[in-house]
Amino acid sequence: MLYEYYKTEKLAICFDPSNIYLISDFASDRNTTRILEINCEFDDQYILGHARRIGLISDHNTVETFVKLLPSIKNDLKKEIGSIGDLKLEFAYKIDEKGVVQRNANELSRFAHITVE
Repeated sequence: MLYEYYKTEKLAICFDPSNIYLISDFASDRNTTRILEINCEFDDQYILGHARRIGLISDHNTVETFVKLLPSIKNDLKKEIGSIGDLKLEFAYKIDEKGVVQRNANELSRFAHITVE
């Protein structure tokens, strides 16, 4: 339906790794689904902002509350990201913000079917 709506044969869609069932649903469809996992480091301030944006904590919570929740939030992020690998997708690619530039370029090339220059 999305392809018809946008009158295209190709789409790029960003998914939150917490929505693993939607990723799995796309991958099991008759189309060819390529997944590019982008590994990023999240510092505590980013995680705090994320927790606020999704309503996990509010501005009224104390720093102590956040400090107590931080290990659980980090663990959930790792679990969500790991669940993508558990899908064993045929066309799965991965880049890492701290990775070797050439390796990331090669993965992007394979993912997007473009040349590395």
